[in-house]
Amino acid sequence: RKYAVYVGVIPFEHTSGSSIKGPKRVSHIAHKELKNELNQAAMPHDSELNAYAERKLKDKAYPLVLNNVKFKLILRMFALVKRGVMYVDNYRKAA
Repeated sequence: RKYAVYVGVIPFEHTSGSSIKGPKRVSHIAHKELKNELNQAAMPHDSELNAYAERKLKDKAYPLVLNNVKFKLILRMFALVKRGVMYVDNYRKAA
């Protein structure tokens, strides 16, 4: 989660006291180069992420779905590093 915050993927509340409550926003103080790389990687090439994005696009806006896909990529990346294995694409869509 700390890496996702560093890259600028996690939204924060936009509030001021008890009266002003705005929508959640991602921070503009992010590592722009890493965020750009994640943007390129988040374009759905993977069948699992593509199915996830299509499912979410029915209810949500595209920028929000793109942000969610970027966060899923970060979670995958750190899971692979933690386990010390290479990524294997073995996704099978259920009938």
